[in-house]
Amino acid sequence: MYTLLAQVPTTPTSDIASYIQGLFQQIIGIDVMLAFRILGLWVFIIWIVFALWVAVDASARYKQWQLSVLWFLFVLPFNFLGFIGYLFMRPTVTLDEHQWTKLESKYLMHELSSVNDCPMCGTLIPVSQNFCAVCGTQMNVNCPKCESLQSIYNVHCSNCGEKLGDVDRQETKLKVTGMKVNLLQKIGEAVLSVKNAVATKVSAFRAKRVEKKVVKLSKRQAKKLAKEMAKRDSAKEAKK
Repeated sequence: MYTLLAQVPTTPTSDIASYIQGLFQQIIGIDVMLAFRILGLWVFIIWIVFALWVAVDASARYKQWQLSVLWFLFVLPFNFLGFIGYLFMRPTVTLDEHQWTKLESKYLMHELSSVNDCPMCGTLIPVSQNFCAVCGTQMNVNCPKCESLQSIYNVHCSNCGEKLGDVDRQETKLKVTGMKVNLLQKIGEAVLSVKNAVATKVSAFRAKRVEKKVVKLSKRQAKKLAKEMAKRDSAKEAKK
């Protein structure tokens, strides 16, 4: 160590730099410039990979190829900061995912157009059925003009355009509301029965606890009385 300190040059800066490089080589055992070159190469490769990944991902999310080029040019100088900005600002889905979602929505709309939901129980029922198979609610009414079956949700006939009779619709609505009221009453009765059952169980549990406490108290009192009687008997015998 003292020999290394003794070799420190006192003249030009180049001599000091060469001395520091030699010192690092002696301590670490590798060429410092070579290590910096390898590190710089790795940084350059990662830099390019970030920019290329952003360009490929942007081309999968934007219809205009110019936007992917702009994002590539944006990430290239800023690198990691630009990459973070792209992650925050890019579309949430790719073009393929968006197209697939549109196809799924079209298919669901086509499926839903061929069924109705029961206003009472919510069961999906085909349009051709007149009554709900679960709760028996009427789902179709007859047109007063062409006598074709129409859904209770229709205001006008889909065949002739005639306004559907309000009588059938009102009767159906009254039936539905009556069934809903009955269902709510049954639900209320079930809830009350459950509450009563729980209350009886709680009261029985409390009664058992009270009985246990009473038994414990009676045992304690009996022990106390026995001790007092024993003390009195011993006192009487001592007096005699």
